[in-house]
Amino acid sequence: MDDFRLFDTLQTLLDSPTGIKTLTSRDAIDTIEEGPHRSVQPPELSVIIVAYRESAEEIQACLDSIHATITSGPFELVAIDNGLQNKAAGILRGQADRYIKTNENLGCCGGRNLGADFCRGRVLMFVDADGILESFDPVAIENIIHSKLIAVRGRVVTNRLDEAPPHYNPGNQACPSLIDAEGISLWDRKWFVNAGGFNENLKGNEGIVLAFRLISYFSAHSDQFYYIPGLQLRHDFAANTRFEGQSKQKYYFIQFLYLRKVYPGLETFVREQLKLRNRGNAQTRQDFLPRLALYLTRITTGLKFKLFLFFKNLS
Repeated sequence: MDDFRLFDTLQTLLDSPTGIKTLTSRDAIDTIEEGPHRSVQPPELSVIIVAYRESAEEIQACLDSIHATITSGPFELVAIDNGLQNKAAGILRGQADRYIKTNENLGCCGGRNLGADFCRGRVLMFVDADGILESFDPVAIENIIHSKLIAVRGRVVTNRLDEAPPHYNPGNQACPSLIDAEGISLWDRKWFVNAGGFNENLKGNEGIVLAFRLISYFSAHSDQFYYIPGLQLRHDFAANTRFEGQSKQKYYFIQFLYLRKVYPGLETFVREQLKLRNRGNAQTRQDFLPRLALYLTRITTGLKFKLFLFFKNLS
């Protein structure tokens, strides 16, 4: 993404009346297919996979891990195909209880929102399509249904520790937390849908923002968002070539400015949630911060924002 496209993106976001785009329109659907083994009775859990460029091997490994790990009760698998190749799409279609192919790439947030709109379970679980579900703790579902939790995130592990972002593994104790690992997260479907789902303008930090919106506008409380280490996903951190290096940093700077405009008070919320998580896990140091907090604490926004306004006024 070049500087001109980045600048246009920022200007479009900041000039938007609300800046918020949620729950994708059903006009994006190409086909919907029901699986032959789809249960008549709605299950408590709906597992949503959004796939785009994953290989057939990655899709199969992910599906195998889900069926091998979630054994505490029935669940439905809702699959969103954002543009898979034929072999991978065939595997996903053959094992999903509901398979939805889109006519465009909706992105991760858009795909997850669309999947949530077609789920029947009371609890939604998002799993990255290129990840391996290594453990599933049914207490996560029980706490959402019976203990009034709204969302839970799990632990993410990688094959190479030097590549793991610090927020992947907050520690060994369950505690209140930011929802900053969306690819291994569970949500109360009613709360999720009523809030409009994830903000589809975002590529990253959407779980943090949704929790903030639920607290700010829907009477949720910060202790209704939790980290449970018994949920574990193996997911290697691979750089997205579109946002590598400086381009990725520029994108997150744009996102930072956008979030400051659309969600006043988000910075304070992030800091307070980090304090709760740090207290819950003594081994968690201050450098174990999610992506958003890194940008909030390290970017010197004042000067950069003034430069942006200066160039914007010239245009």
